[in-house]
Amino acid sequence: MSARCGPIMGRRGRRGRGGGRPGCTARWATSCCPRRSTSPIAPEPSSYTTDVLRSHGVRAPIHVVPHPYLPQPATHTRRSETNERVIGLFGFLNSSKRPEVVLEAFGQARARHPRLRLLVVGDPAPNIDVTAFRSEGITFTGYVADEEFASHYAAVDRLVNLRYPTAGETSGTLIRAFEAGKPVAVSDYAQFAEMPNDCVVKIPLGEGEVAALAEFFVRDLPDPSAAQRRWLEENARMELTVKGYIDALSGAQAILPASADKIVYASQSLPLFPRLELLRLTGNTLTIRNDGQSTLHTRVYGFPGYRLIAKIFYNGGEIYDRWLEFPCDLAPGETTTVELPGTLGSGTLALYHAMEGIPMLAPEAWARVAIQ
Repeated sequence: MSARCGPIMGRRGRRGRGGGRPGCTARWATSCCPRRSTSPIAPEPSSYTTDVLRSHGVRAPIHVVPHPYLPQPATHTRRSETNERVIGLFGFLNSSKRPEVVLEAFGQARARHPRLRLLVVGDPAPNIDVTAFRSEGITFTGYVADEEFASHYAAVDRLVNLRYPTAGETSGTLIRAFEAGKPVAVSDYAQFAEMPNDCVVKIPLGEGEVAALAEFFVRDLPDPSAAQRRWLEENARMELTVKGYIDALSGAQAILPASADKIVYASQSLPLFPRLELLRLTGNTLTIRNDGQSTLHTRVYGFPGYRLIAKIFYNGGEIYDRWLEFPCDLAPGETTTVELPGTLGSGTLALYHAMEGIPMLAPEAWARVAIQ
């Protein structure tokens, strides 16, 4: 990658297919070149993705190109004439979609409404225990072809689209849910928190999440289809996507970026990029302080746990690589110690952020220290 990179552009979204790959727009942008980019691009300050890039020190203007809405052919529903209510959980299923929360909420809701069903459509990630989805009232299709996806949307009454953590991209499955005109639950977090309240039902993370989702499954809801269609027309037309790329490439309407002290983060409740400080390394013991504003969870039900990657480099080569877990949750301002197992040797110790079960590109070290 050259020192002068091109514009920072990312189409906000991923494919909403059953076996689709996890989106990587924000991860690519934050790991490759944005701090070195000098090309002017118009910013969209309200975007969570913009906030993420700014948190990585990006000073170039940023243009967020909307995910295009591509209408799908009309399809006939597969619903039978019953009074069952079917909940849909669609797309590549990984831990960031909070399957444990969905299953617990479904169990609570089905105890109140026995005719409730859960339809899970999409490939599971390797770390997902599919046996947990073999309970009564749950159908797990696995991978389905794109041409079959619309019929599955037609077969459900409402959808659940939780996410934590997130790379900041628009969810393709959410776009398809809007096209279907069905009530959809999203996490009240990051870019999903920016969605209009008449288009989605926002579920809080943490305490009360399961209860709120169970209530979404069973209570009567207003019809969101008109608001969802309006949002698609105003924000996701293909013409807007094309114009966004043209404007970014031509430098049209470029605006100077906000200064660092004026950055407003979309969410301060759960950090995608924690703020830690390495206080000291004594022997094999790291002493680390949480300088951020949020608690880092290590073993909380329904949350991907924070993990610390420790690598040692010597003469240009990697000689040590460990994934480490904090001994307990780390609240803002608190300090903890972490033992580095094995013999360290000489070299440079580099520390990286990671989340349990979340795939990512090569991260940047948040701390480096020489070992003698």
